[in-house]
Amino acid sequence: GILIRNSIILVHEIEELQHRGRERWQAVFEATDSRARPILLTAAAASLALIPISRQVFWGPMAYAMMGGIIVGTLLTLLFVPALYCVVFGVKPASEAA
Repeated sequence: GILIRNSIILVHEIEELQHRGRERWQAVFEATDSRARPILLTAAAASLALIPISRQVFWGPMAYAMMGGIIVGTLLTLLFVPALYCVVFGVKPASEAA
């Protein structure tokens, strides 16, 4: 849920910046930069919230798996989603686009 929501918000912000007149490359860069802190803070809060149950015998393995998934998924959201957006929509830096 968290990772999908973050990806959708990131893509929506990229498109919103394009509608405001930003170049495609600049929109991808600015959206990723502006959403990085909220995405990282959300992932950190979710991961840290699992620490209390990570020491329990029954819930511990699930907590570790969820923490790992949240951390890896967050990194993929911040790195892979903008890169995939650039590939799918043919976004190139302004110097190469001309």
